[in-house]
Amino acid sequence: MESKDEVSDTDSGIILQSGPDSPVSPVKELTHAVRKQQRALEARLEARLEELKRLCLREAELTGILPAEYPLKPGEKAPKVRRRIGAAYKLDERALHREDPLSSLERELALQLQIAEAARRLCQEENLSRQARRQRKHAMLQEEKKLRELERCLGEQRRASGPPSAAALPLGRGEPAAPR
Repeated sequence: MESKDEVSDTDSGIILQSGPDSPVSPVKELTHAVRKQQRALEARLEARLEELKRLCLREAELTGILPAEYPLKPGEKAPKVRRRIGAAYKLDERALHREDPLSSLERELALQLQIAEAARRLCQEENLSRQARRQRKHAMLQEEKKLRELERCLGEQRRASGPPSAAALPLGRGEPAAPR
């Protein structure tokens, strides 16, 4: 009989028999296969987490708020994101295809109306620093000044070319532009 001080070969983890006949060989192969599968799953998880990070950052750029689902590692801080404002200008299709002398000025005016409106929306956005507010207000005033100048030029062109038509009114507004 074995004494308490003696340790068997299987208790110490030493395998005396090895090869295909070994009673431990299938367990060893199974352990190896499970570890290999675990590494593959961890790699897929990392790839999915990176994809989730990219999607969350893109959502944050659109909404201005980082989603709660953004995966953070322990000790990692959430990135700061700024909302991106996309330009979705819709121009009058009729003005784009006309070739009269006023059409280019009308296109410019239509575009400037959209730019001025976007500048107004940016200026009214909340949670801005004082410097950003000042810059956006300055940009808005510049765009409105350009708009007034284009309206004045277009008015002069219309007066010079003849009687105003219904299609010649400034785009996006219901009343003709008054000289300022």
